[in-house]
Amino acid sequence: MWRFAGERKHFIDPRYFPFKAWYSQYSTSFIQVDNERTSAFINKLPANVWIISLSNRPLTQWFNKSPNWRLAFYSTSAAVFIDKNVRLPDNTPRSGKQLDAFRNTRQAQRALQFALSINDRASAQRIINSMAAIASNTKEQQHVNDWKLLFQGQAAFIQGDYPQAARFLEQAWVNKRIYNRDLLIRALFETLGLTWQQRNYQQAMDLNERILKVSPNQAFALFNRGMLQWFLQGPQSTEFNNTLTTFLEKNADNKTIPTVALEQAKRIIANPTIQEKPLILKAGPVKPNKAK
Repeated sequence: MWRFAGERKHFIDPRYFPFKAWYSQYSTSFIQVDNERTSAFINKLPANVWIISLSNRPLTQWFNKSPNWRLAFYSTSAAVFIDKNVRLPDNTPRSGKQLDAFRNTRQAQRALQFALSINDRASAQRIINSMAAIASNTKEQQHVNDWKLLFQGQAAFIQGDYPQAARFLEQAWVNKRIYNRDLLIRALFETLGLTWQQRNYQQAMDLNERILKVSPNQAFALFNRGMLQWFLQGPQSTEFNNTLTTFLEKNADNKTIPTVALEQAKRIIANPTIQEKPLILKAGPVKPNKAK
């Protein structure tokens, strides 16, 4: 690509000394990715094709999200992004044949993270198969199994099968090796919403407790715990009062909490015998691409 590229070519050497005079610009734009700084830096180096290492996840994510760039191709170690106005030849492959033949699982994991971040499930499956073929010890085999769980969980989530997604993602979370905590919480919240609509109230409580096990300070789940305690145990219980009081104390300045939830919590504390159906909160949107 370097040989056949256009007139203006930019190459950033990974070593410090060749470009130390402007290293700080590179560092704050391509390593410490920031939307404004990164955009300004790229605009200073006019080009319509960028090749970015898959090891730089923040930067590949920035290009994926940018409205001015689109993915043209990726393989085992890098991704090629092109200006949105550049046309590709028909039938240009999106991913390389090398995804079927990795030499080590570390490199394969980077490529798999990228494939999952763009929801390229076909390539992700190829990478997982390649990883399984080269896993040479118990630890690597465990990692392959964890990636399979994450892959299956994300696929189920995207398809709208939230209970199944929660099962896969929760199993990966329990293993504590490779997991996506945010996506697991969202899958549990979505499943909680379904069970609440179906009036499976005790199951809804169990699901909410599973959320708090993953994230003990999750504000929406803490609110739900208090609401469900009040709803299931009755106004004579003291548990809901303690839970809702703690929720209000911890989230007095939390702008993500709906005002109606704060107001209902205050009303129930003030008058536990009030006749209201409790509000149950679900977490906001999260993108399924943040595997650890």
